Amino acid sequence: MGEDVNNPNKLVRKKYNFPVNPVLGYIDGSVYLFSAHHPVDVIGIEFGDVVSGRMVVTLETSWVLEFEMSGFKNFTHKVVTYIEL
Repeated sequence: MGEDVNNPNKLVRKKYNFPVNPVLGYIDGSVYLFSAHHPVDVIGIEFGDVVSGRMVVTLETSWVLEFEMSGFKNFTHKVVTYIEL
């Protein structure tokens, strides 16, 4: 990213893409579902406008449920939330 994140206004309307694990620069985590941890990669972050002291943030995520043979397919999902400024 490289921007000064101490000033969130500099992030307004910017989008960043990230590779999936194990490519350098990835953002990953996991969720515990169906008695197993499943990888979840953040493949994009998009910052929206600031309205009433809040900034909308959209995370594009990749859920890897096939990794632990859960019987469910892998999928991507957008998570929309906000941060208070």
